[in-house]
Amino acid sequence: MLKDEYGWTEDPQFPPLLNGVKVKGHPRPFDLAHRDAKDNKAASGDFYWSPSTRFLECALVLEPETNTTRSMHMLFTAMVAFGDSFGALAPPEVGVFYRWPNLFTLNQAIIGSAHIALPEGVGADEVPAWLVVGIKIDLKGKDNDLNPGEDLGQTNLFEEGIGDLSQRDLLESFSRHFLVWIHTWNNDGFKPVHENWQGRAEKRNEEITIKHEGISHTGTFIGLDDDGNLLLKTSDGDMLALDVRDFTGS
Repeated sequence: MLKDEYGWTEDPQFPPLLNGVKVKGHPRPFDLAHRDAKDNKAASGDFYWSPSTRFLECALVLEPETNTTRSMHMLFTAMVAFGDSFGALAPPEVGVFYRWPNLFTLNQAIIGSAHIALPEGVGADEVPAWLVVGIKIDLKGKDNDLNPGEDLGQTNLFEEGIGDLSQRDLLESFSRHFLVWIHTWNNDGFKPVHENWQGRAEKRNEEITIKHEGISHTGTFIGLDDDGNLLLKTSDGDMLALDVRDFTGS
């Protein structure tokens, strides 16, 4: 069976609601989807994906019907969708966790991230013309890494002993789970997404420090509010809410 330059013999099959857009080389799927959305060259349901075997990368273009604050829920919806898709394929003893606002972790090390973009300058109560949300997961680390596993803060599927997971299966599974979770969000609101995300949240009810633009915020990680903002209880007993848009650049 013939293989392409990335070793693929067959492209992944996505649900009918999605239009697969294969992205080779640069820019990355999220960056290209973002650029195309800004230039009115993308449509809702366009699902950009990369055949590169270094990362699992994909991004979905949407046309929201709700305001920016609620549209930001898609960041967490994508995260729980990947958590479910990963859980369906990985060994049961290996579980992915979430680190606010957008990181995936395995064994307390970062394995990837989710990303979201909206039109620049759109207000919290405005309905954005488009939204791009995507994920990037490290599959096997750097090809020239002479000391794999040395950076305890970063990891990848290969180093975690699950490098045999099929990239094609992960892409297909994520696309299906993402649509299911979007449907759930449409019908039931943020609550199911919120509960699922917090169920896999790393260091919940523990003291954490979040740094942003040179400022550190320390407190007990209570959870998320209804907008996905991080709730910290400080040593003074005050409740601090950190805006998810400030920490994702959205």
